[in-house]
Amino acid sequence: MAEQQFPADMLAIFKPLDRWGPGSDTDTLEALRHVPYEPKTILDIGCGKGFSTSVLAAYTTAHITAVDSESSALDEMMRRIATQENCRAASLTPLCADMEALPLENSAFDLIWSESAAYNMGVENALREWKKLLRPDGILVFSDLVWFSHTPSKDASRFWEKQYPDLSNIATRLQQIKEHGYELVHHFALSQKAWDDYYLPLKQRIAVLQNDFANTALLDALAEEIDIYERYFGEFGYQLFVVRAQCHN
Repeated sequence: MAEQQFPADMLAIFKPLDRWGPGSDTDTLEALRHVPYEPKTILDIGCGKGFSTSVLAAYTTAHITAVDSESSALDEMMRRIATQENCRAASLTPLCADMEALPLENSAFDLIWSESAAYNMGVENALREWKKLLRPDGILVFSDLVWFSHTPSKDASRFWEKQYPDLSNIATRLQQIKEHGYELVHHFALSQKAWDDYYLPLKQRIAVLQNDFANTALLDALAEEIDIYERYFGEFGYQLFVVRAQCHN
C-alpha cells in the first residue's frame, strides 16, 4: 500500500512509478457513474500523480481541488492534465497539504474523492473529518482494503495485522459508514487490473533496485507485500464505497 506521506527512501522507490496505490481508470469511472448528481466542486484527497483526478477532469465540469503531501506528484499531475485533450473541468487547483489538516472551508464541496488513501488517517477519522468539508447531502467516494474471507490464511493475517491493524471486513466498514452519518449509495471491489497496474510495475522496480539500494529492509517489506498479494489475493482486496452525507454532526 502506498503511503501518502513519503519518506525519502520510499519516494526514491515510487517516484518513477505511475500509480502509488491500487486503482484503474475503469474503476474510477464506474464509481463516478454512481454519483447521483453533477458535482460543481470536487476535492480529490491523496491524489498522487492524479490518475483519478484525470478521470474526474474528463467526465465532470467541476472545479477540482487535488490534494497530496508530495509536491512532485502534484507537479506530474498538472503536466499530465495540461496535455489531456478531453479535459472538461472548469479549473484544477493543486494543494500540497496534510490530509489530516486541510486548510479548506467547511461545506465547500459537492464531492470528495479519495482512492487508496483514507487508511493513512484511519477510515473512521476520515469519515468524521471529511464530512465537515461536504455540503449537506454531499457525496464521499473512497476505497479501502478489506477482508473478503472470514478465515484468511495465517500468513496473510500476520502480514496485515502488522501493516494495517485496522483492516476490517465490508460489514464493519458499512456499519461505520452508517454510524458516522452517511447513507450507502453503492460499493464494489476493485478489478484485477487495478492491482496489476500497481503491483507489476512495483515488482519490476524492486528487481532493478535489489543490488544497489541502501534500504534493503524497505525493499524486503515491499517484496513481502507483493508475495502476500500474489499468494492470497481474493482473501482481501480494495472495496470502493460511494456514500452520501445525511447531516452534519
